[in-house]
Amino acid sequence: MLTGYGVAVFFLGLSFGGIMAYSIENTMVDGIEVITYRPNQPKFKTPLVFQHGAWHGAWCWKYWQELFAEWGWVSHAHSLPSHGKSAHKPPIRLCTMGLYRDTLKAQVDRCERPPVVIGHSMGGMITQWYLQKYGELPAVVLLASIPLYEYPWRYLKLDPLRMLRASLTFSGSPFVDTPAQVKKMFLTEGALMSAEDLHKRMDSESLLVTLSLNPLVWHPRNDVKTPTLVMAAEKDGLFPVAEEKALAEFYHGDFYVIPDTAHNAMIERSYQESANYLHDWLVGNGIE
Repeated sequence: MLTGYGVAVFFLGLSFGGIMAYSIENTMVDGIEVITYRPNQPKFKTPLVFQHGAWHGAWCWKYWQELFAEWGWVSHAHSLPSHGKSAHKPPIRLCTMGLYRDTLKAQVDRCERPPVVIGHSMGGMITQWYLQKYGELPAVVLLASIPLYEYPWRYLKLDPLRMLRASLTFSGSPFVDTPAQVKKMFLTEGALMSAEDLHKRMDSESLLVTLSLNPLVWHPRNDVKTPTLVMAAEKDGLFPVAEEKALAEFYHGDFYVIPDTAHNAMIERSYQESANYLHDWLVGNGIE
């Protein structure tokens, strides 16, 4: 079921060639929030699907979606169940990686043709789960992604007290409970969003997701043919560059380190440079 809550709001964006008009469409599809940026004169036939990570929503892609719309790409960003403006069902504590993967699959299927999927953080793992079950795509981009596997002790090492609170409540909220903590995990000084603003936008997150990402229950495909770009953030406090490089090697993909950038690369000061690199990579890989 498709319902709209402010469809086709027009903006003017600056492009390399001057002024390009594009629309922003905000829709609800079966309870899932979808934000679409659509150039009036698209230059590329292949759409982009932006998949957010833990605690975030479709809103986090705003600056990249604006840039790619200016360059002529149609893009869709959706909020997972119980994130952003999507319906809060099931309760966040009961959300699973399988549910998130199938939410991505539904968005891919809604596209007019097979899209490129760009997944950030947990969204990168959701993208890997998509490839494992549903097969190939024109290309995928894993941005500051959860690596091949994830373990609770990463967060225990990050903050033992918050990990204890998260375990007792079965909720990821303790890890984003203050602006200072949000800044520590996601941002460098001078990011496009302040730690206070980012903190206000944060949702909780399901611990079931992390528990399903170990080798006992999750087995990534080692024969993926989809062209893959792994983009690591040099100052990422969650997923070190070495782990991201190993992720690129596993998928026989290309690897790029975004300099002087924290985990939330798409809202960091370097967002234009990293988006430019991605754009050039897509074109260089024959994405039309």
